[in-house]
Order: sequence, then C-alpha cells, then structure tokens
Amino acid sequence: MEVRFAECAFDSERRQVFRAGQEVHLSRKAFDLLGILIASQPRVVSKSELLERLWPATFVVEGNLSNLVAEVRSALQDDAQNPRFVRTAHGLGYAETLTGFKWISRVEGLRYGYEEAIGYCVDPDSVRDKDGVSAALLVAELAATLKAEGRTLLDLLDDIAREHGLHATDQLAARFDDLGAIEASMALLREKQPTSLGGRAVTSAEDLAKGDGGLPPTDGLRYHLEGNGRVIVRPSGTEPKVKCYIEVVKPVLVWPVTGE
Repeated sequence: MEVRFAECAFDSERRQVFRAGQEVHLSRKAFDLLGILIASQPRVVSKSELLERLWPATFVVEGNLSNLVAEVRSALQDDAQNPRFVRTAHGLGYAETLTGFKWISRVEGLRYGYEEAIGYCVDPDSVRDKDGVSAALLVAELAATLKAEGRTLLDLLDDIAREHGLHATDQLAARFDDLGAIEASMALLREKQPTSLGGRAVTSAEDLAKGDGGLPPTDGLRYHLEGNGRVIVRPSGTEPKVKCYIEVVKPVLVWPVTGE
C-alpha cells in the first residue's frame, strides 16, 4: 500500500517513507506506528490499542510510545504544537465492554456510555443505566444552544464527520427454528474463517469466546475489514437469532481538493 500526504509518501510493502522526494529513516517500531495510524484514519487510536498492537502480550511503559511518536514527527517534520499529520487527542479515553449496560455501567470513571442497541447513558452520576429521558433532555438543550448560534444538529454532525469520518452502522439477523443450528453456525464460522465480507478483505479476526480483544469470554466473533470496517457476529441473548453488527468508517473529503 502506498499513501501520499502533503509532501510525504508511505510505502508499506517496501517499508519506506519519503519526505520531499527524499527517503527518511524510521526504526521498525516507528514505521509500524505510522502504518497503524494511516490505516486507522480518521479514527482516534487509543494508547492502549497502540501498545497492544506494537508490543502484543508485552508490558511496556507509555514512554516508549511517546518516543516513537516523537520519532515519526521528527521524520515528517511535524510540529507537535501545530501538527499537520500526527495529532494527540486529549480526554478521549474509552473502554470497550460486552453488550449491555450491566457491563457498561461497571466502567471506572464513566462519563458517557453507549451500546449498539441504541442505548445511552449520559448522566451516570444520576442514572447509571440506559436512560432515554436524560438523553432527550441533553439533546434538546444542545439543539437550543446551536439554534442561538444560527446552527442545527445536522451542522454539528457535519463538523464531527469532517473531523472523525462518517460512521455508518447496521445490523443483520438470521432467525433459526432449530436452536442447535445457532451453535452449529458459530462453530462453522470458527472452523472456516471468511476471507472477505461485503466485498472487503478480512484483515484479522478475534474469537471473543477465548477472551480475545481484552473482553470477558463470550460467544462471539469480531472481524476487522480492510478500509476501516468491522463486523461482530454473536447469538442473540433473547431471541433465536444470530446477529451481525456492521460498522464502517469513511473519511469525508473537504472541498475544494487540489492535486496533480
């Protein structure tokens, strides 16, 4: 994969980085870090994810990661105070949990909780659970604030999309009359991992029953797709179904765009 940005170019196959037409040297780990950040854009990548991907199953201090970030910035001549390429997002820590607010509510220091079943916890100090009433009040307050500024909720969503990409989610479900077929379907997926889903190559897979991904063991499979996509497959906890949760992130082009 070759990616060009500003005066820089990144070639993952040849493991080369160029700036202004000249090759610049990066250590192996720094090159891997830059590759992860490029492949993950526009998503914010947490420190914990970077540490796990760069040093899997190994304890390292966060200072090692900071040194790699500084090395990448130096090679690209990127100013940490006014960055063009590598930005540090402050205060955006997050934790992934299993589905359900019995898990989400246990997160230490929780300020906002969300699950794919369209449930929100926006005031955990008052209601540490899914609560549509408090969420609706906050949205109404936000809409009123934006109206006073001559803006709307859609304007704010556009701002977020330009900054972090457009996040699209959907859900598919297969219903079974034979409950044994649910277990057989999950076993088949574990035995024969798909190489592509929806036309996108599967780049990695995690068996959540083994506790992969740092979560408590549960019957589920998580597939990471080429181009910032993810599919999670698991049996329903309340219905005779196998559910597929689909997530795709697409960068938003900001016009005008110029190029050669």
